[in-house]
Amino acid sequence: MNRSATAAVAQPASAPQPPGCAGGADPAGLEFVSDPEARWPPRLAAMICAVLVIWMAVGLVWPAAPVTADDEAETSGIEPVSVAVRWSQAAPVTRMLRAEGVSKPDRDATLRAEMSGHVASVAVAKGARVEAGQLLASLQPAQRTASLARAEASLLRAERDHTRAAALHQRGSTTEQRLSEAREALAVAKADLAAARQSLAETRITAPFAGHLEEFDLTPGAYVQEGAAVARVVALDPLRVSFQVPQHQRGALRAGAVAQVRFLNGDSAEGRLSFLGQSAQADTRSFAAEVMLDNPSPSNASPIPAGISARIAVPLDIVQAHFLSPALLSLDMAGVLGIKSVDDADRVVFTPVEIVQSERDGVWVSGLADQLRLITVGQGFVTAGEVVRPRDAAATTGRAAGAEDRR
Repeated sequence: MNRSATAAVAQPASAPQPPGCAGGADPAGLEFVSDPEARWPPRLAAMICAVLVIWMAVGLVWPAAPVTADDEAETSGIEPVSVAVRWSQAAPVTRMLRAEGVSKPDRDATLRAEMSGHVASVAVAKGARVEAGQLLASLQPAQRTASLARAEASLLRAERDHTRAAALHQRGSTTEQRLSEAREALAVAKADLAAARQSLAETRITAPFAGHLEEFDLTPGAYVQEGAAVARVVALDPLRVSFQVPQHQRGALRAGAVAQVRFLNGDSAEGRLSFLGQSAQADTRSFAAEVMLDNPSPSNASPIPAGISARIAVPLDIVQAHFLSPALLSLDMAGVLGIKSVDDADRVVFTPVEIVQSERDGVWVSGLADQLRLITVGQGFVTAGEVVRPRDAAATTGRAAGAEDRR
């Protein structure tokens, strides 16, 4: 009898048992005890698992070589995208601070009546140019004139009394106390006269400085209350132009810098940065600044008015920049503004840029290499890192042809 066929004799003889089963044992508990070949399958499985583990470990230690764009193109059979390129050369460009502002008078004063009374006379008309101290209008001075006359008479009397007392004291005919009383009375009379003269001067409304009479509506006979606004005088020479400076450009500005100002009415002038704030506004995080410029008022022309909009340009520094069409600008997935170019390996490179200044037919941008190949046609169909087939763009004319013409 073969050993692999039977390991024991089953009981009873009339009921045949499966070969290799211990007599009377339950099929679920069968055990091969005499066949050595039954132990090979577990060993084979263990060897296969070991080979798989070693293979995976080798892949971690020595990763496969990366697949290049050329390999992908060769594998997929897709031809690189053809794009038009042109060489661009950087040129020095003055970076400018450009801001919107408004003109303001150098001095602005509202005149108020120092006394109550009726208007006696009006010397000038609204809108006239006035000089410092010029009479604008006067109030009825009747009571003030009488007070001045009384004060003058009191002063004359006090002076005579003081002179008489001094002479008597010198001869020994009066006391020192009488001379002191006369001296005090003379001082009081002088003070009363000064007050009366000041009171009379309050009836005269005069210009505090040279300028233009912006508001003035007094008419003879009109009654004004003490403290009421009666006129407004503004000085427009020099003229101030106020604007806001962004916080990222504040450090590049210096007081005294030359500024070009163009007003909305078409006037233009050159001034200097006269004020630069040291504390940013809480809501905008910007700094207040002012440009002061000469604003003469010739006889046949008017000065630049206050309160009109203006555009201010202040030079900051000189940077290397490229001149290109705004159509070449694009955004990456993060929303960063940049341009696409082609490197020496014909791969697309996306480079973030900063707009230095804008002009009618293009923009100057910084942040690029001094020389590079810009993609002028097809930049919307390629992505950074992609291999392309560059071809020279057709020769162009004008300022978009390159920065060389801008030197």
